[in-house]
Amino acid sequence: MTPGILKCHLCRTKEDLEKTAGILNKLLSDLGGEVFVSVNKALVTRASSVIPVVPLYISLLYKIMKEKGIHEGCIEQMYRMPASKVYGSDGTQRGDVQNEVVRCGCQLPLKTSKV
Repeated sequence: MTPGILKCHLCRTKEDLEKTAGILNKLLSDLGGEVFVSVNKALVTRASSVIPVVPLYISLLYKIMKEKGIHEGCIEQMYRMPASKVYGSDGTQRGDVQNEVVRCGCQLPLKTSKV
């Protein structure tokens, strides 16, 4: 999947999520309920580790975020969001961060191995 196609897909997904959150907020308003949409930290799980390039992407992402002083652990993020009532990106989606991930990824040598 090319970056343009991936970005377009993610934009449509986000738009659908925000639309659904609006509908749910209307349904829950009489009950005093609310819906929050959050962008959470990328992390390697057993499932994501088998998706090609995801572990590499996350490794580069963490490295760059640490260099920029904006990295936070999963626990810190889960605490920060309700404490600050900011349910947005932790910096992973910042343009400068993503551009640096792409730049570093493009510098890696491509090797194939025989199994």
